[in-house]
Amino acid sequence: MKSFCQILLICILNVTSVAKAEVAPFCWSLDSGLVGVSSTTLKLYATDMGGQYSVLGTASFNLITFPPVTRVRLVSGTAATVNDKIEISLNASGTEDSERGILWTGTYHLILDATTLSGEFLSRASEDASFNPAISGEASLTICQ
Repeated sequence: MKSFCQILLICILNVTSVAKAEVAPFCWSLDSGLVGVSSTTLKLYATDMGGQYSVLGTASFNLITFPPVTRVRLVSGTAATVNDKIEISLNASGTEDSERGILWTGTYHLILDATTLSGEFLSRASEDASFNPAISGEASLTICQ
């Protein structure tokens, strides 16, 4: 019979090996065509939840100013295959102005072709819709950096 210490050591090694297992991210370039804003890089890690996926990651873009300002949004949500499309629905949050402590919250929604993994996206801020209208454009699968 194995001692408690041996069992504990085996459990720790198993957890450590699982924690070290790397999952490759999926990345998209979200191009809205907005002047003064770079394309958004969406980087997602997916976990299979039995046909649906839990997704976590970041959405980052640059404001084209001098000097450039980088915005990073934390995103989390779900993805599922619906007919021949993949739908990804994400909640997002991040700092809009770190000096003044202004936070941003909103959503991203992507509809992608299941074979090319490219398609379209819609991004909407949670704040006043008349001041922050929805942004839409093309979502193109890209290589993660």
